[in-house]
Amino acid sequence: MDIMHSVLASYGFNKDSYTIERFGNGLINDTCLVKKEDQKYILQRVNKAVFTNPFLIAENIEKIRAYLAKTDDAYFLRRPAEARKGKRWFVWKEITTVCSRL
Repeated sequence: MDIMHSVLASYGFNKDSYTIERFGNGLINDTCLVKKEDQKYILQRVNKAVFTNPFLIAENIEKIRAYLAKTDDAYFLRRPAEARKGKRWFVWKEITTVCSRL
């Protein structure tokens, strides 16, 4: 979990302002539920053995969101939170993560 605290700092979380717990029993990615005041987030550590180019995950989500906005505005897709430098993913010591608000 210490790794996740370091990663969450890159998304602008102050360590004293949230709680974090494992979420589900995923077979591919490690997933945590992050609670900050009345907001909830999902933080995933992307398995690079399965997703050899994990940066494409956030890019693909953005492409899907753009497509749905044009074709089916009733469908809602969560957008990953921005990390440092406005990226929708963050790499820390070879660990790639994506964080999305619920």
